[in-house]
Amino acid sequence: MENHKGTCLMGLSKESIEKAFKKVTPDNLPEELELKLLTNDMQNDAVLFMKQNFVAHEPLIHLFDVQWDEDTEKYWRAVFDHGMTLVLTSKIRGEIISIRAIDIVRKTDKVKTTNVADERLRNLLEYLNYCDDNANFFEHYGTDAAVHFSGLAVSESYRRRGIATLLLKCAVELIETLGLESVHIKGEASSDYSKKIYEKFGFEMLFEQMYEDYRVNGKQVISNIGVHKTNKIYGKTVTCLK
Repeated sequence: MENHKGTCLMGLSKESIEKAFKKVTPDNLPEELELKLLTNDMQNDAVLFMKQNFVAHEPLIHLFDVQWDEDTEKYWRAVFDHGMTLVLTSKIRGEIISIRAIDIVRKTDKVKTTNVADERLRNLLEYLNYCDDNANFFEHYGTDAAVHFSGLAVSESYRRRGIATLLLKCAVELIETLGLESVHIKGEASSDYSKKIYEKFGFEMLFEQMYEDYRVNGKQVISNIGVHKTNKIYGKTVTCLK
């Protein structure tokens, strides 16, 4: 019999997500900051924020020398359209200072690379597909769909202040209060900082790929490796609160 665990995620309404968000209680949130769900009217600012603060500091982007383009912007807008992304804003200036991007992924989702013209982007997407194939996330958890922690960005002036940890905790709490029986969460960590945070919250490591060991047709693909040496795929099963 085919397994349909997780399919209820695809039917989540905007109202149910907003109701769950109201139950999220961020600990030690700095007085000058406010936690919000990213709404449609914030998308343009959010896209610009990711361009300035995610691309500039994401190890995989640098390793594959990927440039921001129209396809990249479309990707983030599609993530934001799920209505689950968490945003920290400044109460004083009203500007975004951090984003925890969240969407929903299905077992049948797989990035097609054959029609990607940019070789650098194609190489990155093929690498991500390779890691996903080895992690076997959906088979491991026996589910058809999962919540995906797809990216984190923090403005320069707020780094090293526990913002990433705070947002991951809030994101897990959001999932716990969705009203579903249980939910599986998938996340990737390309930096040592993000790995520590996932592991702090009890995420299970499903696969680790050393950057220097990744090869295509016997040829090493990634060079100029910096302080971050591996990419890890994580998973976690969350039992939702009643």
